[in-house]
This record gives sequence, structure tokens and C-alpha cells, in this order.
Amino acid sequence: MQVNFRNTFLIALFSFCSSFIYGQTGQIQVSFSDWTQRGDSDNGNWVYDSDNESLKQTTNSDPTFYVSNENYINKVVEGVFKVATTDDDDFVGFVLGFESAVDDSGSVNKFLLVDWKQGDQNYTDYGGYSYAEMRFSYFDTTLSDNSIFWKTQAARDGNTWGVIDTFEPSSSFTGVNSQGGWVDNFTYSFKVVYTESNVKIYFDFGNGTYTKAVSYTH
Repeated sequence: MQVNFRNTFLIALFSFCSSFIYGQTGQIQVSFSDWTQRGDSDNGNWVYDSDNESLKQTTNSDPTFYVSNENYINKVVEGVFKVATTDDDDFVGFVLGFESAVDDSGSVNKFLLVDWKQGDQNYTDYGGYSYAEMRFSYFDTTLSDNSIFWKTQAARDGNTWGVIDTFEPSSSFTGVNSQGGWVDNFTYSFKVVYTESNVKIYFDFGNGTYTKAVSYTH
């Protein structure tokens, strides 16, 4: 699968998140003050906390995105997130290389998506099983029904979009449940190394060190 990396970065679907950027000038705190919501405007309610420079998603909704137009390529992005609820077991994640979403501003879902489900689940309305695994996917499609985000998509439409990589973290980690999914009210650290030719995503699952979860090189 050929993926064209773009310069924009991040972020969707976290209940809480904050980030730092590392580059040649050293560590820089990310400000979410000029980020914008994309996707269906009826999905999600993003709350920006300027005092703590963080975002909170307050609804359990269909996919929603909160993105920046800043150029974060050839840098290392580090941050934290948690799901501050015990109400559901669906997906959390973030996007990279965001170009557009199916909404009032665009007709194509085009981005890289890292997502993680808490538990295995069979939901026939969305096409069947979704598993408690981390997935790294590339989307370049006008399709927008929830099934494309629910199921693990094999390469589709002439190998132009679909899942790039998957990872099931060990349940021996404090922040991983018995199925390989995320844990309620647990704060995760993540690190993204993002360049023109590759991307590597690392998580601290509770052992105090980063584990490489998913990656792509072309």
C-alpha cells in the first residue's frame, strides 16, 4: 500500500489529551487553542482547557476529529491521554496527516488513523466483529458509514486504503486488560516519530518504558 505523508497532525477521539513537540529547537508545549473540530458536527463535544492546555471529549459519539494545521513532520510528538469513564468499551485514537473528512468542508476521509478498542465486540449493524487491538490504518475514501471505522479493513479499492499494521499489547502490562484493550481511567503516554518516509508510534502501557506498537515505512 502506498501512503503519501502530509504535514498536518492529530488528534481525535481521546477523552483527555495533552501533547509536547520535540524538534531541533527543543521541547515545545502544543497549544490546542487554534485547533478545529472536523467530521460530522453532530458527533462529539470538544472542551478546551487553556489553563492545562488539554482537550476533553465529553460525549460517547460516532467518530469525531480535532485537528491542527501546523506542520509537525520530522518531529517527535509526545503526550498523554486517558478514558475517564467506565461507561463503554469502544475506540480511542488519533489521526495523523489529516487532509479532509466527510463533513460540510470535505467529501473524502483522508488521513492516517491509530485506534484502540477496549474489548472484543460483535456488532452486526456495523458489519461484525471488532477486536481489542491497536490498528494503524490509512483512509482515502468517500465512504463514511461507521462500518469502515468499526471493522478491521483489509486493503481495499486497488490497495489504496485499509489497515497497515496491528498490535495486541500484552495483558501483563498494568494498562492493558485481559483481551489486550485499554483500561478505564488509566493515563497512557504516547510518542509519535513522524517523517516524510515513515511513522512509528510508541505507548507506555504502564511499565514506565515505551513499546513500539505500530509503524509504517515506504
